[in-house]
Amino acid sequence: MDLRLLSQGPALRILFFGHLVPTVLALQGEILPSSYLFYNAFFFIGILWCLHSPESEEPILITTFMDLLFILMDAITIGVHNRVFTWGTFFVIINLLLRPISSLILLRFYNERSGRYNTLGIPGFANYGAGTPVTNPTSSGGGRGGYQDIESRPYQTVPSSLVDTGSPVKSGPS
Repeated sequence: MDLRLLSQGPALRILFFGHLVPTVLALQGEILPSSYLFYNAFFFIGILWCLHSPESEEPILITTFMDLLFILMDAITIGVHNRVFTWGTFFVIINLLLRPISSLILLRFYNERSGRYNTLGIPGFANYGAGTPVTNPTSSGGGRGGYQDIESRPYQTVPSSLVDTGSPVKSGPS
């Protein structure tokens, strides 16, 4: 087990409870639809799945996509179902403001689990966050270099031998 994955557990727990508290407080009001509880329950199940399988990158990726989708769902919930500003609306907005932050945290965890450290998982985004520009345009990202040309082989000398090896090429003193 990789030691860097152990640090994700407490952060995922904080992320879980950081969304659980505003969700529960938002549901104390009478205006929110039951769909708000439904899609947030999926998000909480996704975070629990991430905690359950700490070495797999799939739960993190799926939960990140759910979190990004639920930003839109929260905006629709605020726009359609809240005509007045109430206690529940305030905590839906708090939860909505936490979602981009949690999406970036989940994306960072995905990059750690999949082995990409210098990118955000975006092709062509190599080393921009590290403060050093990409100098090799053929770089595939993630701190890797360009492709090695396998067609050209380096010249290799073969030492001559006095022993007959059965080779049709004569070697040795003539």
